[in-house]
Amino acid sequence: MRRAVTVKTNINKKLDYHQLFIDAISSPQTKVKYDFDLKSYLKYLQVTDASKLITPDLIDSPIKTRHVEDQIIQYIKYMINLNLSSSTINNRLAAGLLFYTIARINVNRKYISKFKPPKRKVRKGDLSYTHEQILTLINTASVRDKVVILLMASTGMHIGSLCDLTVGSLHPITIPNYGNDKHIYKIVVYEGEEEQYYTFCTFECAAAIDLYIQRRKSFGEDVTAESPLIRDEYNRSIKERAAKPEFITTRGMQRLYDRILERNGLRVRHPNRELHKVMKTHGIRKFTITQITKAQLDYS
Repeated sequence: MRRAVTVKTNINKKLDYHQLFIDAISSPQTKVKYDFDLKSYLKYLQVTDASKLITPDLIDSPIKTRHVEDQIIQYIKYMINLNLSSSTINNRLAAGLLFYTIARINVNRKYISKFKPPKRKVRKGDLSYTHEQILTLINTASVRDKVVILLMASTGMHIGSLCDLTVGSLHPITIPNYGNDKHIYKIVVYEGEEEQYYTFCTFECAAAIDLYIQRRKSFGEDVTAESPLIRDEYNRSIKERAAKPEFITTRGMQRLYDRILERNGLRVRHPNRELHKVMKTHGIRKFTITQITKAQLDYS
């Protein structure tokens, strides 16, 4: 007589909603950014495990779902009282809403959006950085920092998009009549994502990129197409650390850029978050757009 075989299943295994949330995001740098923003929401709720937010009675209860909506609205008010910028509030809110979406909790986004702070209006007098100011940044920058500045100044890219670029995102192009030793780069941004587009950098920017990559190779890094274009800072005396590049995070990129501006007196920290005449990152993007307009190029 054959013995009955008991088959174990994981039907009753509790889902790890936090891991599902992470798995739903394609970009490695976006994963880090959204995870950081979700943790800010958890800290507000005094919860350490995100999965504990999704209880069995919440999944099919409209009343419990409305309680979550009220909770999110209180979180928005809390962030407003902290005097956080509208972009920061929207980013943190987006992470929380995505988490509930992945857990299939249908919160009313339209209702919640009514409590979001209005975007700061662009004031008359919002300016771009000048040629002289950008030149000052370049002249005082390290090899890596110079690449960051020139990429932003010549392409108009958002600072966050720099974090996801790989060496393989660059495609060299030789321009006729400029000599075979000079080239620019066609740069594919958000590669493989719905927002993918391409842009071009200047000769000066391409030369800075080449120098930066060559410098990294000289310290033992095996630079491949999958390597981050802008890598994390590292101790060059530690060969293992120099040889294993990590992508710089969005937060790390913001801190890097802040240090560049503060070092040159173009940004001063204000405890009351006083607005500046030149917006921190948009000031360089606005410079790029101005140059494109002056050159009478089609905006797109």
